[in-house]
Amino acid sequence: MEATQIMLNPDAARQRMGRLWQQCQRDVLRELAPAEVVVVESPQEAAQTARDSALGGYFRLVVVGDAATANGVVNGLMGLAESHRARMKLGFLSLDRPDEWSRTTDFPRRLGRQLEVLRAAQTMRFDVGLVRRENGREATVRHFLNGCSVGALNALWHGRPRSWLDLRAAAASARAAGRALLAQAPVVRMEDAAGIVYEGPWVLGMVMVGRYYPLLGEVAPEADPMDGLLDLVWLDAAGRWRVWRDMAGLLLHRRPAGRRHVCGEHFRIAALSGALALDIDGTDGGSLPAELSVVPGALPIIVPLVTVRQRKPRFKSLPELAKGGALGDPNIAAVA
Repeated sequence: MEATQIMLNPDAARQRMGRLWQQCQRDVLRELAPAEVVVVESPQEAAQTARDSALGGYFRLVVVGDAATANGVVNGLMGLAESHRARMKLGFLSLDRPDEWSRTTDFPRRLGRQLEVLRAAQTMRFDVGLVRRENGREATVRHFLNGCSVGALNALWHGRPRSWLDLRAAAASARAAGRALLAQAPVVRMEDAAGIVYEGPWVLGMVMVGRYYPLLGEVAPEADPMDGLLDLVWLDAAGRWRVWRDMAGLLLHRRPAGRRHVCGEHFRIAALSGALALDIDGTDGGSLPAELSVVPGALPIIVPLVTVRQRKPRFKSLPELAKGGALGDPNIAAVA
């Protein structure tokens, strides 16, 4: 029987994850047995643990944490040889609100159903995004499963105070928000293989593999994580009233009227004026310039079985299913 390595970040969701895990750990360990739990406290530790687990003989990994924890696991697995990655089965267990990837794949919300899906371990090969940044002679490479955000507001998210009782930090955050949204929008240039996609004032943009981004909800409803393409969506800063209107719509999880969208295999984004920070799956990613590309079918992800009772296919690239069929049927191709 296939063993499962569960990577738990108890500090995720403001330390709620640890308390929720205590309430359900017996059920989880029983349903996924044989299983072992290892505690990870940072994306870096999650990356090293995932790599060590894969090399140590675990081929089914389940993440219990937030988007940053999952990002660490993805980066750890992407450091393996492609032949080794192809044997992996990566799953996500949501104990709090559904995480971004669970929402993209329409994972069930009830714990019992989630455990059934993870135990069945049916996988499909999904794309993974890649961010390359050059700093002098050195280059850094990071991967992402959901998306990469580019904008002045990213520095706000990662620099926000732990408590709003910290008035000095709160004031600094308010000043940064004012500069980003009111008067000093930076200027960026975005290019793809064909040339310049956009050049001008910038508020926030996301280069997406999945459909959902941490804190912002469904920012790329057109995204298909199996099509070998990245979806670039952004809000420009052509008018101050538009900035406030579009940011309000985004934060309220509504599609902003000024949202713009293109698809491609490779993008290069550079700041022509002002500083712009990167956020990779909810983690600090440094600053521009950066090159973003896609690794098609890079990771086998555990997904729910799919039948024709669904109203519509979740992804454009899903195979046609016979009545009552499921992705595990031997007559269905293009699955892991």
